[in-house]
Amino acid sequence: MDRLDGPTVFWLDAHYSGGETAGDTYECPLLEELAAVGNTNVEPFVFIDDARDFLSPPPRPHAPEDWPTIDEVILTIREELGADYYVVVVEDIIVVVPPSAEELVKSYAQDVATERWEESQVRRGCRLIYTGLIDSLVSDRTVYFLRRTGLYPLGRKVYHLLD
Repeated sequence: MDRLDGPTVFWLDAHYSGGETAGDTYECPLLEELAAVGNTNVEPFVFIDDARDFLSPPPRPHAPEDWPTIDEVILTIREELGADYYVVVVEDIIVVVPPSAEELVKSYAQDVATERWEESQVRRGCRLIYTGLIDSLVSDRTVYFLRRTGLYPLGRKVYHLLD
């Protein structure tokens, strides 16, 4: 770290992931990593992978007491890097940048959010069309026919499978 000079990108992803990965006695040294980054003489740009594991307790079998909460992460960022750093979660990554990059990151985050929203709207619209089509096919007459032929249980399974 002493040899670093100028703006530097730090990708932090050093947590225990199960199996034979390191860290089974202390699963997540993120706060210590942030302190180390804060002790450099560079302008840090920090990307912390797996944001979901800090936004809520990590999944089982992880030990939640070994993982900092999102407020502890942000407090440490403020203490170690400075209160003026911009912090945002984008695509499961906690992005931490100096003020000079804030507008660029905000613009990117907005683009991602807009794209996700548009995808969800299209998905929702397709779902409504699909549901309407299925419902129009399943009329009282169709149910009557399926019951009379003994195919009702199969028809019901198909309907729920498609729904």
